Amino acid sequence: MTNLCVNASASCDQSRGDIHVQIDLPASNEILRIAGLRNDPSRYRVGIICEDISYARLRVTDNGEGIAPDVLQRIFDPFFTTKGPQHGSGLGLSVCQGIVETHDGFCLVETELAKGTCFSVFFPVIGEAQAVTPDAPVVSRAVRGSEHVMIVDDELDLTDIMTIALERLGYKVSAFNDPADALEAFQKEPAAWDIVIADLVMPKMYGLELLERVKIINPDIPTILCSGHAERDNTRLPQAVDFCLSKPVSFPELNRCMRALLTTHVPN
Repeated sequence: MTNLCVNASASCDQSRGDIHVQIDLPASNEILRIAGLRNDPSRYRVGIICEDISYARLRVTDNGEGIAPDVLQRIFDPFFTTKGPQHGSGLGLSVCQGIVETHDGFCLVETELAKGTCFSVFFPVIGEAQAVTPDAPVVSRAVRGSEHVMIVDDELDLTDIMTIALERLGYKVSAFNDPADALEAFQKEPAAWDIVIADLVMPKMYGLELLERVKIINPDIPTILCSGHAERDNTRLPQAVDFCLSKPVSFPELNRCMRALLTTHVPN
């Protein structure tokens, strides 16, 4: 809510502007209508809609300057900002997307130049009101975990986002911005970690070198390398890398990859 309201405020004139925050339970036919919408120059949606469940909706609406079509398509990209580095990291909406998608929700942005913007985030409603009957379809939820995850990336904002997303799925997360510190922690307690996720390009030590040294200590530890370079062929990876993900990393994809590695991993 803070990120959405700060963005709404920034889009308004410095001396005047209106921001409205509303929470409601949209009817099923409204969800069906939204599911049928296509992204266009005035509308953009991220996340997956399940038409068989109920959602709660949070809307933040402003009467500011609106969002240009070329900007609209990029607003959820990590580090993308129109404010300049001195006014923001470009991670606010990426954080929102990560939180919403880890709760199996979705986001819809509707905007019009010189008239304003409406950000809507939808979360599945759970509880007694939505009790599943024997004949009702079972809705697939994000698979949760409880393992101890080591994240290593020199970008503080990025490790914060990944920590938030994974902790909301039940994982215990320890993040390091210095690969040397991460290696030292791993050397002290190799058995304390269930999986290691590292960025490729970092100062002092590349992620691949870190994972190679981690594998020397514990050859059975699952590892994921995150790369901002071109898509990599996961059938031809270095021995120290079990899987490679391209940045920016999708949190649902990261979770699926982690579950696959942790499920198949059998410690000695």
